[in-house]
Amino acid sequence: MAPSERAAVGGLLTAALLLAPGFLLHEAPRFAGSLPGSLLGIVAALLFALLLVHSLAKRAAWARRLGLRPSATLGFHAYAGAAGAVLAVLHAGHSYRSVLGVALALSVAAAVATGFVGRHYLAQVGRELAEERAELAVLRGRLAALARQPDEGAQLRRAAGAVADLERAIVGRDRLKRLLSGWVAVHIAASLLLYILLALHIWSGIYFGLRWLG
Repeated sequence: MAPSERAAVGGLLTAALLLAPGFLLHEAPRFAGSLPGSLLGIVAALLFALLLVHSLAKRAAWARRLGLRPSATLGFHAYAGAAGAVLAVLHAGHSYRSVLGVALALSVAAAVATGFVGRHYLAQVGRELAEERAELAVLRGRLAALARQPDEGAQLRRAAGAVADLERAIVGRDRLKRLLSGWVAVHIAASLLLYILLALHIWSGIYFGLRWLG
C-alpha cells in the first residue's frame, strides 16, 4: 500500500470510528428511512457490492480476460470498503436499536478492519522481516570476520550481541507475521457475514417500507 493510499484509507477508517459512537451524543432513528439516509445506504450497499470485483479479478478467468487485474483492483477494493463503512455509519443516523443493524455494523467493522490489517500491516511486517534478515546476514559475515582476528575481542563481543539482539527481534516479528497471516480467513468470513446481513437488511427495508407505504 502506497503512503498516499494508506493515508487516505486510514483517514476514512478513522472517520468511521469517530462517527460510530455518535449515538452517545445524538440519535436520529428516522434518518435511515428518509430520502438522504436511504441514498447513503444505497451508495454504501453498492460500494460493498463492488468489493466483489477484486475477488472476481483474482479467481475468475473471464474477469481477467476483460482486463481486470488483482493488482489494479486491490486499491479500489481498499477505498470502496473504507468509504462504504463511512457511508454505512452515516446511514444509520447513530441509531443502533435493531439486532440486525448492530450485527451488520459489527460485520462491516470486522471486514474492513481485517482487510486493512492484511493490506497494510501484514505487508509492512513482511518488508521489515526481509530487511532484518538481510541485515542479519551482513552482521553474521562481520562476526565471522572478527572471529578470525584474536585481537578484536571487544568488537567481537559487540557484534555477537548485535547478532543475538537481531535474531530475537526476527523471531518476534516472524511470530507476529504468522499471527497476522490468519487475517485472510477472518476477512473472508467477516465479508460473507456482511453480505448475508446486508441482504437481510435490504429485504427488511423493502418489505417493511412497502408495507408502510401501503
